[in-house]
Amino acid sequence: IYNTSTAISPTGDKIAFISDRTGVAELIIISSIDGLVIKKLIKAEYSSGYEGLHLYQGGLSWSPDGQYITFAAKSKGEDVLYISNTNNGKVYKRLKLDLDGIYSPKFSADGKAIVFSGLKDGASNIYILDLNAGNIEKKTDDIYTDKYPNIATNGSIVFVSDRPDSNEEYHYGSYAVFLYKDGDIARLTPRTNYVASPLFKPDSGVFFVADYDSALNLYYYSAAESKITKKTKTEPQEAKPAH
Repeated sequence: IYNTSTAISPTGDKIAFISDRTGVAELIIISSIDGLVIKKLIKAEYSSGYEGLHLYQGGLSWSPDGQYITFAAKSKGEDVLYISNTNNGKVYKRLKLDLDGIYSPKFSADGKAIVFSGLKDGASNIYILDLNAGNIEKKTDDIYTDKYPNIATNGSIVFVSDRPDSNEEYHYGSYAVFLYKDGDIARLTPRTNYVASPLFKPDSGVFFVADYDSALNLYYYSAAESKITKKTKTEPQEAKPAH
């Protein structure tokens, strides 16, 4: 069973995630206190208008007031960005953006924009959707893989990419955390095979997950010190001898 794309509510009392525990992908909200199911918000079925929720790299995000959740789902064969009411599951906005794939949508801190990874013609780039104006802005535009974006209160965007530094060759799948600020892109962390879920901390640091020690752990990058600290200590599993 897959339980993915977890997102905790702004008040911390609820957790939303995508699960296939019933054989069909569903968007479920549970209590963060006792784990009990509060509501099954979306069920991916043709009859419901949602043909498929993304189990992998799907991503969910609560609006700052906790009233809405944004996610991507297939509808009539193409990815659509949805904003749904968390109380009754009704669709607040359904946005067709002319993209081949939409992944990891995240509300901005003021709730006025959504940042996400969009796939078009085989290239994934970072986009921002202005919810008031309805405008979509492409922040990166190249052949490299850009995913898991997250936006800070000052408009800076942190994301995962395998883009090369200016003085090196491109190595597909060599990922790191990057910062987009005022049109410039800078690499913040060393490269490795797997990096995911960068998240801004109010003091301008970034939490992220990586496999630097052949095991997934949580790390923190301090912008003030340009230093990375390992926050968890998951050890790599040793191969067991065959019997």
